[in-house]
Amino acid sequence: HVLEGLKGNELKLQREFWFDRTQPDMPLSKMFLFNGNGALLSQVEYRGFKKFDDGIYWPEQVLLTRAQDSYALEITFNSVKQNPQLGKQAFLLENR
Repeated sequence: HVLEGLKGNELKLQREFWFDRTQPDMPLSKMFLFNGNGALLSQVEYRGFKKFDDGIYWPEQVLLTRAQDSYALEITFNSVKQNPQLGKQAFLLENR
């Protein structure tokens, strides 16, 4: 949990993290983000972890849900390469 200290001894929940203890290295499986009033703003779920050669686990899917805004976004990674070499052109934004 991430808490914010307020005046007096009051604490307010900002973030909550869930870890999957059934998986090696207990990867982060869910994250909840709250607004200043304690209402849930965003829920992020990480699914389908794969292990890289160096032992790092990476999720194949990330699901972001924002119920108050009535939308969700699912990202699926078909291929993940850790720290590939990128040319200077990869960071060049051209106006078209």
